[in-house]
Amino acid sequence: MYSSNDKDKQTTNLEVTQESGGMKITINMELIHDGKRVYNQNQTSKMVASDAATYEYMDTYVDNSDLAKEAEKYDGAEYKLVKDEKELTITEVINLDFTKLSAEGYKVMTMGQVDLGDNYYIDYEKTLENLEGQGFKVVE
Repeated sequence: MYSSNDKDKQTTNLEVTQESGGMKITINMELIHDGKRVYNQNQTSKMVASDAATYEYMDTYVDNSDLAKEAEKYDGAEYKLVKDEKELTITEVINLDFTKLSAEGYKVMTMGQVDLGDNYYIDYEKTLENLEGQGFKVVE
């Protein structure tokens, strides 16, 4: 875990929209970095269902992920879920502070997609390249 002088920090915003199986997901991500390391990754995912059955499926999926409970276990992880059954939307907010979050917490909050050693370092350029490879575009 690491720290940096706040005046050296920059913000890069990215976005991707995916449509599949009657749902549209728009993910907005904010990376706070110094050009070398990422210190914070804040993500908002808005899921919009085309019908009630798809909404129920999404609702069950996010509830089963248990990320709200997991975030409570780790310093540096925040999780919030906002459901609107009437509008058929679910908004998931995940904020990660890498100056506090343990490697185990990072693995859990990424649902096993990232598995790093205890003294991990989130490289800004590699992260940006990885996200762009997933379809994210930098937005102003």
